[in-house]
Amino acid sequence: MSKARMFALLVALCLSVASVASATSVGTQLSKNSGSANTSATTRGNSAPTGICIYCGNTFFTSGDLNGWNITNYAVSDSFVVTSSSLMTNDGIATLQTDGGTLTGVDWSIGTLGPDSSNIASGFSLTTDYFAFTNTVFGLPVYVDRFNTPNVFLAPGTNYWFTLTGATSTGGGAVYWDQNDGPSAAWQSSYGYLAGCSPSSTGTCSEAFDISGRTATPEPSSLLLFGSGLIGLGGMIRRRLGR
Repeated sequence: MSKARMFALLVALCLSVASVASATSVGTQLSKNSGSANTSATTRGNSAPTGICIYCGNTFFTSGDLNGWNITNYAVSDSFVVTSSSLMTNDGIATLQTDGGTLTGVDWSIGTLGPDSSNIASGFSLTTDYFAFTNTVFGLPVYVDRFNTPNVFLAPGTNYWFTLTGATSTGGGAVYWDQNDGPSAAWQSSYGYLAGCSPSSTGTCSEAFDISGRTATPEPSSLLLFGSGLIGLGGMIRRRLGR
């Protein structure tokens, strides 16, 4: 076998290890927090991420003159970037509702083609709610809501868009994704980019969320295939050198 063919075989084996399967998937504004939130009442309980936190740039609890954005009748998208190859398996968001209900499920998507894109993965997930604190101005409870997703591969340095829409609640009313002035660019389907929050802006006005999961590693079967290939390639090289 020529050196060129042996090199091509080695490259093909390496690529087989790196491959990862991907998964498959409308705004009124609620003014709130025109004063400090009652953070002393925060009780997060089991609202911590399941697995390691892959993206933690948009913290949950803030104060100031902020807003909530309707994710029942509209789509809201926030950008994010991860620093290492990861598998997204669990997400957390902060929400509130005016009817006293709690979030029960939400349509989610991940894309790279801009806001409200779903070329990477999408689906509908049921949620688990954890009381966070009561807004001291309007007396509305704010919740941290967690939900699971299939394994969604995220590559480091890629600009992704995390979109939520179609939210359902126990009260039957609109669900609002809590704005927290995080670092993400943010967009809403009836509004466009939120003021001061476009990709080219230095302002911040995004929503409260985290993304968690685990570091992406080769599957055992892929490692076995890779190791067998290396052994075979080594044998061919030894036989060639022994001639």
